[in-house]
This record gives sequence, structure tokens and C-alpha cells, in this order.
Amino acid sequence: VQNRKGDIEITLPAKAAFSLDARSREGEVNSDFSELKVDNGDHQAIATGTVGGGGPHLQVANEHGNIEIRKGSAVATTPPVPPPPSSPKPPKSLPKAKPEEPTDN
Repeated sequence: VQNRKGDIEITLPAKAAFSLDARSREGEVNSDFSELKVDNGDHQAIATGTVGGGGPHLQVANEHGNIEIRKGSAVATTPPVPPPPSSPKPPKSLPKAKPEEPTDN
């Protein structure tokens, strides 16, 4: 993941297995995973390490912004189902027309 301006937030399952190399210039790196070594310096922040015995290697770079590595649920949440629409109202009845009276022609 590469970004130039703005923050990056990555959420991974709490029991994920991965290795990470994250670097931010002019920003900070924060992590919920204690296995990662985080070093926030004056002009550059770095987080490196292996979580859960390793796995896919994640490379994250940000030039002007923070990097957040968060623990989250492995199950995506779905939005609630909206309520069904209300029943349509019956049509208004039209006034009854008066019967036409015959005209003399």
C-alpha cells in the first residue's frame, strides 16, 4: 500500500499471521499488534515485525500522514436491513357524476 497524503488505516483479524514493513515520512505509525516494533522518529516512523508466525508480507508506505495497524473482526459487518415500505394508501374515490339529463335538440 502506498499513499502520498492522508492517513492509512489497515484492519486485520486479531489472529492474523503476517509480516510487516511500514514506513511514514512526516507521520506516525501506531499498531494494536504488540509483536511489531514501532519507532516514531522526528521525520520518519517505522514499524516492522512478524505476527502469528508470519505469512503474507505487507509493505505500507506513506509520505505525509499516519499509518494505523488495527486489530479487527474477521467477519465483515453488514448494514441492517431497512424496514419494508408501508402499504400504499387506497385511491381517493372520485365524486359520483350526476347522470346526464336528456336534452331537447
